[in-house]
Amino acid sequence: MRGEFAITIQEKEIDCNLNLNAFRLLSQKFKVSLQELDTWLAAEPLEALPALAYCAALNSAVRSGTKGPGDFEKFASDFFDNEANFEAVTQGIEAAFGKDEEETGKE
Repeated sequence: MRGEFAITIQEKEIDCNLNLNAFRLLSQKFKVSLQELDTWLAAEPLEALPALAYCAALNSAVRSGTKGPGDFEKFASDFFDNEANFEAVTQGIEAAFGKDEEETGKE
């Protein structure tokens, strides 16, 4: 389970690593379990997408020994400034969980 992607925050590319540790961070900070993730994404995408990006960016920073994304509210505000961030996170989720069996081979 791994999805790597990049988002743009204040015109700076931020590496994101969506893996089990990122989901652990998500569970700690946002109180969302892996079992609830799909429901949360459908019900609250404006909360869920920046939260996933934030945890993936924090995970990437920890792994590389660099400065993390800082305050979540500031991060989320900047996240929404770039529409491409939505697609990047969505693709990262798809990469982490893999395609549905029904979709395999349809492209």
